[in-house]
Amino acid sequence: MSDFIECLSIETNDAGLRPIITYQLLPKLKNIVIENFNEDLNKNIKELFSKNDPRLIMVATEIVQDGMLNSAAPGEGAMVAGWYDENATYWVERSTHFFDIVDYFGVIVCALEEIYTSPKK
Repeated sequence: MSDFIECLSIETNDAGLRPIITYQLLPKLKNIVIENFNEDLNKNIKELFSKNDPRLIMVATEIVQDGMLNSAAPGEGAMVAGWYDENATYWVERSTHFFDIVDYFGVIVCALEEIYTSPKK
């Protein structure tokens, strides 16, 4: 992820945008949030922004399949377990936080070869 942030910073600087890279949300600026939501971040977003807010841009890091985030989704016929199982607590929790906040973002950038089948459950 740090390589992605560095690349994003270089590209936006080259485009003349001069981004401020911070872990804080800044209501007077456009905010690029790399998707990895939790209860505290979601609460903060809801307090500072409105639904479909053009100041919020999400960089999506996972794939939505059947309402579940899962970047490690198995191919057809593949068997997975533990961390990579789409029903693992990790993916259920990340999916819950994602769907709780996704409507607040005015833009979603999908930096994957695969595309979201739907941002809705």
